[in-house]
Amino acid sequence: MGERKIDKLIIGSGDEECLIKALDDGDVKLLSKYLAMPKAEELCKRWAPLARETHLTRFFVKYKIPFYLYYSISNAFQESAYDEIKNNPYILVAFFPLARSAWSSIDSIGKQLGISVDSDLRLIGAIEFLLYLELDLGKTAITRDEITERLIKLLKNKRLAVLALQIGIKHRVICSFYASDGSLMVQSLGAAAIESNLATMLRKQAEKGKCRAYVESFTSSSE
Repeated sequence: MGERKIDKLIIGSGDEECLIKALDDGDVKLLSKYLAMPKAEELCKRWAPLARETHLTRFFVKYKIPFYLYYSISNAFQESAYDEIKNNPYILVAFFPLARSAWSSIDSIGKQLGISVDSDLRLIGAIEFLLYLELDLGKTAITRDEITERLIKLLKNKRLAVLALQIGIKHRVICSFYASDGSLMVQSLGAAAIESNLATMLRKQAEKGKCRAYVESFTSSSE
């Protein structure tokens, strides 16, 4: 596209920022006033990937998210990265460094985006954050009493702490089981699935070992 057409677009849109907004919004109708419709559509199509990156970068700057997380988040969610964290900033708990201060940063973003204190997104985020902290210590489960106490401290509200556990179970984020000492334990569904699969694999290996041992004992006694 030549300079004249670009200048025409800028002047027609109002200024460069207005033009960028029109491109970000995919406003083909506005652009077609200054370009042929096929060219306006093609321009919006080519601009779309850049617009998504621009949105994500602006989001990082506006909410002071550490830029070293940019590529991890961008790679994890690909083209939908901006929409994903805008709609649910609490997914950032999976990317932020595991420190208690991280919750304050993420929760602040949630509040600025208008997410209510009793939102399912916030309460699930709080549970996942605490379970990530435990996982970082090598623990895949925590007693229900412990996580309740920590939720109360994190959310500064007992009612919300109890509600968070209910929401976590409802949305299949967490599950519970009784430990050998009778304690009621809570763990993420992901950790439970990994442990279950590992137990199944070990059981199969043990069965193979028993079968092999039986065959070996049978063949040796037959000789």
